Amino acid sequence: MAKSGIETKKYLGVGLTQLKKYALEVKQNANNRHQLALDLWDSGFHDAKILATYIDDPKKVLKDQIIKQITDIDYWDLGDKLVTNIVLKTKHIKYFINKWKNSDNPWIRRSAFVLLAEYAYRDKNSDPEFLKPFLTEIEEKIYKEENWVKEGMLYAVMYIGSRSKKLNKLCIDLGKRLKDIKIDYGETKCETPKIIKHMTKDHTQKRIESFYNS
Repeated sequence: MAKSGIETKKYLGVGLTQLKKYALEVKQNANNRHQLALDLWDSGFHDAKILATYIDDPKKVLKDQIIKQITDIDYWDLGDKLVTNIVLKTKHIKYFINKWKNSDNPWIRRSAFVLLAEYAYRDKNSDPEFLKPFLTEIEEKIYKEENWVKEGMLYAVMYIGSRSKKLNKLCIDLGKRLKDIKIDYGETKCETPKIIKHMTKDHTQKRIESFYNS
């Protein structure tokens, strides 16, 4: 059974709400938040690394830094924050999606699909022709994947399906074929992401029309 708690060895236990508060204070007062972010990451503490993703300046983040930091990921939440708060704001999105999706490390593979999901959902200029082939790849691989990678793949389908009317239809059809995929959340009350429910609701349909066509 999948464990729901943090599995990392160095963890202080600072909550995400408090980390976001610290991050806001740092952005308002720090002289060199990029260097501070590097120092926090190098401390080795899980929550310090999460804080680092919130305060770092993506404009100063080089590709080599991302390559180094992704190898430090030891739980899904840190990988998700790294790609959402940092990588998504760089010019290296497609490079890292393609580089990470076949990694031997499941945390890195998950990061590839979370980055794919966020790129599809948040970037008005995301390329539908780049996104579409991943639907076939996900369908071919998801049944053999590890638990948290599966979850990242489901989010990718949901968010690619929120990119355009054409992709929405393709992802609804794919969602019907993947309806038996289940994510093991241990003893928590979390539920497997519901692909079809997400993509057919009014909010998603209106977002496709307004966000990407604005």
